[in-house]
Amino acid sequence: MMLLNLKTFNIGTRLLICKLEMGPGAQCPSPSIINGDFDPGNNRVGTTRSASCLTDYEFEDEQLSTTTTCRADGIWSQDPLICRLQKCPQPTVPSNAVILPGNITIGSFRSIECLTGYAKVGGEDNIECKTGKVWSSWTGQCSLCSEPSAISNAVVSSGALTVGTQRTYSCIQNYFDNGQSPDITCKNDATWSATSFACSLGECPEPTAPTNANVLSGNNEIGSSRTISCQTGYAMTGSQTTITCQSSQVWTSWSGSCITCSGPSSISGATVSSGTLTVGSTRTYSCNSGYADNGQPATITCQSDATWSSTSFACGPVCPSPPSITNGVVQSGSNGVGSTRTISCNTGYGLTGSQTYIECQSNQIWTTFTGSCSTCSSPSSISYASVSSGSVTVGSQRTYSCNTGYTSNGQSGVITCQNDATWSSTSFSCNIVGKH
Repeated sequence: MMLLNLKTFNIGTRLLICKLEMGPGAQCPSPSIINGDFDPGNNRVGTTRSASCLTDYEFEDEQLSTTTTCRADGIWSQDPLICRLQKCPQPTVPSNAVILPGNITIGSFRSIECLTGYAKVGGEDNIECKTGKVWSSWTGQCSLCSEPSAISNAVVSSGALTVGTQRTYSCIQNYFDNGQSPDITCKNDATWSATSFACSLGECPEPTAPTNANVLSGNNEIGSSRTISCQTGYAMTGSQTTITCQSSQVWTSWSGSCITCSGPSSISGATVSSGTLTVGSTRTYSCNSGYADNGQPATITCQSDATWSSTSFACGPVCPSPPSITNGVVQSGSNGVGSTRTISCNTGYGLTGSQTYIECQSNQIWTTFTGSCSTCSSPSSISYASVSSGSVTVGSQRTYSCNTGYTSNGQSGVITCQNDATWSSTSFSCNIVGKH
C-alpha cells in the first residue's frame, strides 16, 4: 500500500491510498496456531485452511470460526488462531466439606477439606479436572462419628458426634466397672477410641446351707437366685425354695426348714412297727391279741411333705374261731364284734330251726346255735301201705304203695326229704278194694 500527497489548484491537498494487489499465484505466509494444527492445504490467496485444537484444548470463545482465509493482501483473515485448555464447570461441593479455591482447567487439581468437626473418610485429598471437562469422582465422605457402641449393663453420656468430642460410660444400678477408663473420643477417622471398660453384677458371698439342706450350685451375682433342697430323707416345709442375692449383696432369709415325719398316730387295738422317720420310710400296724383288722392296708409311708400317708386300717375286738357244727360248716367271714357268720349244712343234711347264722357279741362270744344239721327221720306210716326203703338225706325220695287188697286214692305216693329235714306232705291213702 502506498500513500501519495497531491496538490491541486484551488482544491488543496488530497491523500491518495494505493492498495498493492498481488498477482496470480501469490501466497500468504504459513498460518500460525497456538496449541493446535491446521489441516493439510496450500497458502494461496483465496485459500481457506481449517484448524483443530490439540487434545484437551478448545478455541477461544472470541474467535469467529475455526478457519482462516488467505486474503488478496497476503494476510490471513485470522492469525494466529488460539487454542486454550478446556475448563471444567465449577465442582460440586460434597456434603459437610469445602473445595479450596483453584484452577478449573483440564489437568488442574482442587483440594477438598471437611468442615470443622467432620472427619474425612476414604477418598483422595483432591479432585482433578479430566479430559471431557469432568471432575474425577471423589469417593470419600465427611462424616461424624456414629453413636458409641453399647456396652452391656452400661449407659453412655449424651453429647455431640464431632471429631474431638468425648463421651463417658457409666454402669447401671447393681453393676460395677472393671477399673478401665470410661472415656472415649471421636477420632479423625470418624471412629471412637477403643476402651476396655466393662460392667459386671455385684456378688453376694457363697451362701451357708441350712440345717439338713443343700444349696444347689449357681450364680452369686445380684439378682441371682440359688435353689435350696433338703438332704435325702428330709422334707421341706413352706413354699420358699430359693434365696436371692440382693442389691445390698446380702442373701434373702430362708423361712423353710428340712424335717422328718413325726411319730405315726396310734390306732386303737394296734401297735406300729419300729423304724426311722425319714421321707420314704414305711411303718406297719398290726392288731393286738383279741383284735382283728378291717382288711385295709396296714403300711404307711413318710411322704415328701413330712406327713404319713393316710390309711383306713383299724383293729376291732373279735370273737375266737366259731364253734364247729355237726354235719355243717360256718362260712368264712370276719370274727369282729357285730360280725355274723352264716351256717350251712353238709350235702344231704337240712337245717332245722330258723337260725341261719351266729353273731360275735360285744363280750367276744358267739351266739349259741340252736338249730342242727340233720337228715329226715323215717317216713310216717300210712294205713294199709308200705314205704320203699332208701336214704333219709335231703333230696332223697321214698314211695308209698298200698298193701295187697288195697288200692290208692289216686294221689301221689312220692315224698321228698326237704331242706328243713322234713318230708314233703302227701294226701296218699289206701282203701279196701271195692270199698268206696
